[in-house]
Amino acid sequence: MPRAPHDIHDEVEHSQAVLVIEGEAELRERADRALTAAGYRPFVTGDPAEAMTFARGESLRLAIAVVDLWVPGTSGGSLLDELLDFDPTLRVVVASGYRPDMPVLAASGKVTAFLPKPYGEERLLATVAHALESEPALDA
Repeated sequence: MPRAPHDIHDEVEHSQAVLVIEGEAELRERADRALTAAGYRPFVTGDPAEAMTFARGESLRLAIAVVDLWVPGTSGGSLLDELLDFDPTLRVVVASGYRPDMPVLAASGKVTAFLPKPYGEERLLATVAHALESEPALDA
């Protein structure tokens, strides 16, 4: 079961809130551990519906989402669109192995950064930090 390492009702700074939607349990654990140790407040899940419920919560404004495009129960593209429909200023990092539609996705302007899978803690943290310093892919 995914967990929020801190009470999600706490008021947190925009740059600290990280949503990770990851289909692989090992990578969910790795992301939770790394982001928590780096001082972020991650919410890590493999359930797209739970992720959207969390993202829509009024108690926390997300700065970034790390989205696995192969999460069971959804297509990554529709999950990405749903997140951006809710918050067009959300920075989105797409985590995926090779996909033939990557060039189209990159050209869409929806993605702030790409994170090749499998990824380690250092690469995840560097990608998140770089994406947080970037402008959101879409304008509000």
